[in-house]
Amino acid sequence: VSWTEAKSFCWELTLMERKAGRLPTGWAYDLPTEAQWEYACRAGTTTAYSCGDTITAAKANYYHTHDLVRDLGQTVDVGQYSANPWGFFDMHGNVWEWTNDLHGTYPTGSVTDPTGASGSSRVRRGGSWFNSGGDLRSAERTPNTPGSRSGILGFRLGLRQTPVEQPKQPTPGEPWTVPTASIEMLWCKPGTFMMGSPESEVGRELDAKGKKTKFDETQHKVTLTKGFYLGKYEVTQAQWKKVMATSPSRFFGENRPVEQVNWSEAVRFCRELTLSEHMAGRLPDGWEYTLPTEAQWEYACRAGTTTVFSFGDSLSSTQANFNGGKPYGGAAAGPFLARTSDVGSYPPNPWGFYDMHGNVSEFCADRMGNYPTGSATDPMGRASSSDRPRRGGGWGGQSRFLRSAERVKYTLGNRDGSLGFRAGLRFIGK
Repeated sequence: VSWTEAKSFCWELTLMERKAGRLPTGWAYDLPTEAQWEYACRAGTTTAYSCGDTITAAKANYYHTHDLVRDLGQTVDVGQYSANPWGFFDMHGNVWEWTNDLHGTYPTGSVTDPTGASGSSRVRRGGSWFNSGGDLRSAERTPNTPGSRSGILGFRLGLRQTPVEQPKQPTPGEPWTVPTASIEMLWCKPGTFMMGSPESEVGRELDAKGKKTKFDETQHKVTLTKGFYLGKYEVTQAQWKKVMATSPSRFFGENRPVEQVNWSEAVRFCRELTLSEHMAGRLPDGWEYTLPTEAQWEYACRAGTTTVFSFGDSLSSTQANFNGGKPYGGAAAGPFLARTSDVGSYPPNPWGFYDMHGNVSEFCADRMGNYPTGSATDPMGRASSSDRPRRGGGWGGQSRFLRSAERVKYTLGNRDGSLGFRAGLRFIGK
């Protein structure tokens, strides 16, 4: 399992135990820091291993160069070898164990409660069944990218207190910047709006060839009873790398939107952001970073307008990044960049959101399906479907695909250079 998956496991367990009332306030399950791991591994010893300065096939599961008969060539059930002086099993061998920290050079002086360095790799400890004895030393440390997974990588669960002093948290009604990745968010207050498009709107429910689609845009009244946060900009490549430590995009640029990520990866980004902020004490219980629902997205995109776009009933490529040779509503033809642009390069909508039209299409949280014929309150989309909606259109599309009501379905695994997302923050508790 990858570091990211191990962290998700810790977060899910934390949520389950909190909901069951079995986890005290201020405590959370997490991976151990490097310092915590080595402290527990050494268990008061100062030798190369917790069992002394040498290790043998009888003491740990690893690759025995000089004892091939004892080389198992696979993992074994936990606890098959002797425990260290503090009662911990398999701190040496079996599988490498992920730690929480970023990999970096140690300080030259003493430290208190260290939590790692800067960088993109995470630290694994303890060696595995595939490694030689030297890799099992108490001090051995190896960097790995967070997405790495193999048959020699596992983890050990920790439980620790989160900060006692309460850091600043998002305050509904006020802008919020997510410290983990410097994501600026704006507050959308509860409200009612008309979702979808009137039948007279040019381009509604049509594909790229002008043929009728099944992407229903039936106009209906929607009421959102809870306010929510939404990213002022699309998630950038620098923000993605800060959280996920990868660079998947086709059009490189730290301030350009991340693209070539699929829906599942976008959701994982939000979960990792939630975990980081919860662990830092900056996120109240019941709140989660997540993709916006379709209703939330369109509500923020329209920003109180009822026109085809938040800018009015026409659109040119001086207002948004799309194929400028295909303007809308009589607007003049404009440039076609044939690529993404830095977020915020075009004017914002009336509520201050940038690139709701164009640049990259944006994933939404709910499933794709037909709209109700009547009014709806806090809609969450279809109950079951493998398709997800994308919104806002991209740099390569025609102007009609950038309409506020435009919706296109995508499967969970799809990724391309015109598909990204915008992070949201909303209350999911009772």
